[in-house]
Amino acid sequence: MQMRNSAAAETVSDHQLAKLNTKLSEVRIENLKETIQQLQSYGNRYTGEKQCEAAQWAAERFKQYGLQVKLHYYDFKGKTWPNVIAQVTGTKHPDKMIMLLAHVDSISDDPANGAPGADDNASGVAVLLEIARILKMSPLEYSVFFCIFTNEEQGTQGSKAYAKKMKQEAMNIKAAINVDLIGYNRPEKAFYYDAVTSHITLKHKAKALVRMMRNYYRSFEGDNVVKIAGRVADKALLSTVTEGINAAGIGLKVKELIDDGCG
Repeated sequence: MQMRNSAAAETVSDHQLAKLNTKLSEVRIENLKETIQQLQSYGNRYTGEKQCEAAQWAAERFKQYGLQVKLHYYDFKGKTWPNVIAQVTGTKHPDKMIMLLAHVDSISDDPANGAPGADDNASGVAVLLEIARILKMSPLEYSVFFCIFTNEEQGTQGSKAYAKKMKQEAMNIKAAINVDLIGYNRPEKAFYYDAVTSHITLKHKAKALVRMMRNYYRSFEGDNVVKIAGRVADKALLSTVTEGINAAGIGLKVKELIDDGCG
C-alpha cells in the first residue's frame, strides 16, 4: 500500500482502536472472494472492452451499497476510458477528503489473451468495495472517495487524468492511500507448474520461476507481511497506519518503506 498525506497524522487512541476493531469485525471474507473471482473471470482486464466491463461492474456494486457514484472519462490512445469515483460524505467535514485508490486493469506478457490479475489488482478493488460497504453504514468525519482507475498498467493514465481534474478543482485532499497488490498468498511449496506455463515467452517463464523461488524462501520469515510504502514527507501517516495495524492484533507483520520514489 502506498500512502500520501497533506496533514500531520495523529497517534491512534484507545477510542480510535476500538472503532477500528469494530469495523474489522464487519468485514465479510466472502465479499472479498466474490469480487476477486468476478474480476478475474473477465480473462483479462487489459483491453478496452474488458476494462470497461469491469469498471461498470464495480460502479454498480458501489451503487448497491448506497454510495454516490460518478464515472470520470478521459482520452487515451484514441479512445474514451472510464474511472469509477464513489463517495461516502463526511459527517463533520464533508469538504475534507481521504482518497482510497486502486486500479481495475491488469497486465501480463500476453495481456490481450490472458491477464486475470487476481492479485494485481483485483485484491485492491475488493478491499475498496468492502471498505465502502462498511463506511456507508457508519461514515467518518471526513468524506472518503473511492477511486478505481483504468490503464494504470499503461503509464498510470487513469490516475493522472483524475489527478489533473482534482488539481483544477482545488479539492481539499488530506490523505491518499493506494491499495495495490495485497492479495498474494504465501506459497506452500517451491514450485507451481501452472505459474510458469501460464506465461508465453521464455523470458517471462524464467522471471516467474525466479519470483516463485524467492517468495517461497521469504515465506520462512514467519507470519504474513504487509508493506506500507510512502514518501519521506508522509512518514507520520505511515507510522499511524502501522500503529493501527499492530494494535488491532490481526496477525500481520508490518514493514515500512519510506522513500521519495514511492507514490
